[in-house]
Amino acid sequence: MSTPFTPPIPPPPGMPSDSLPPSVVKENRGLLTIIGVVLCLLGTVSLGGGGLSVFLLLALPTLKTEWIGNATTASPEDRAALETLTSVLEKWVEPFLLPLAATTALTTLVTAILLVWMGIGTIQARRWARKLLLASGWAWCGLMVFQFICFLAMLPGMTAWGEKISRSGGGAPTPPGPLAMAVAVQVLVNLITYAASAAPGIALILIFSLRGVRLTCDQLDPGRNWTDRVPLQVLPLWLILAGWFVQVVTLLPLGPALHALCHNLGLPVPPLAFSLSLIATLYLGLCVVLLARLHPLSWWLIFTGSAAGLVAICLFHLRTDFSALLNTGLSLIPLPEAERTQLQKGLSPALRQSIAELARDFWIVQAISGGTFLAFLIWLKRFFRPEPGPA
Repeated sequence: MSTPFTPPIPPPPGMPSDSLPPSVVKENRGLLTIIGVVLCLLGTVSLGGGGLSVFLLLALPTLKTEWIGNATTASPEDRAALETLTSVLEKWVEPFLLPLAATTALTTLVTAILLVWMGIGTIQARRWARKLLLASGWAWCGLMVFQFICFLAMLPGMTAWGEKISRSGGGAPTPPGPLAMAVAVQVLVNLITYAASAAPGIALILIFSLRGVRLTCDQLDPGRNWTDRVPLQVLPLWLILAGWFVQVVTLLPLGPALHALCHNLGLPVPPLAFSLSLIATLYLGLCVVLLARLHPLSWWLIFTGSAAGLVAICLFHLRTDFSALLNTGLSLIPLPEAERTQLQKGLSPALRQSIAELARDFWIVQAISGGTFLAFLIWLKRFFRPEPGPA
């Protein structure tokens, strides 16, 4: 005997057809509250960890003074090692302490504010918070996939480099069978590692893609906001670029210290380096602002800047003499003569040359990863269409 067809129960009067009953809204609101509280706690923990890092950076000179004071009864060898460490700290580390503390403080403060802001928006079931967290999940997983592609691009060069080092040391070349098995195991291990690293992004996608969560936010926050203008496919790109912009801004205090470091290393620094850095930062900020409005110009700016940066990085790797750069860097390391001689013996000319060749061939990884990103931008081009004018 067949069961007679029962028509669906119509929604109560005044409630839209896609609305949820109050009991379901309450359950979803509880889930959003839990996630929001977790985000606020993460912001608080981030603020505490960053504050501790700043304190340790600022306390390093005091610790160095105590180390020197406690070395009066040390052996001559220990005192020589301590003097070398002290010279390294004074010349290479201490000039970075204040700028690094400022950068750490800015980064920590911005991160904490963003996490707490997102947490409060999630607790209040704001539509913009749901969409940003959903896009954050896609951005997180996309970056993991991107990093795995970079690993696959690096794998042939790293394998060839390891084989070359083994042959230069007198070892026999690895047979093709065991070599293929070792490469397969390495790929599998990294695949599992990247998949595990993508777990937070997957969780955000699963939770904030739920129909009940979406309808709850739509029902409790029906007003329009700026995230409605940006499609979900484009929003992860905006989040990544906005994160880069914030990171570049927080790194600006390190500019003078990096310039002094390059000067100490004898590396030529273009006179307009800092001005070019500011122009690049403003360029990135303009891309972020225009992309939030889905302006067609933003796509062209991002595509042009990415292509130019990719070409510049590849040319740098192809034209730089990494062997000479490595020799210069080793000569500038402050070491006692005996340890310097030992280091020179460990890094034979053949090994240095192989390291230089590996660094030069890194342009292939940059080309593959940059080409993947440009292909993604070309796929996004369809969302950047000018709004039709009035008829």
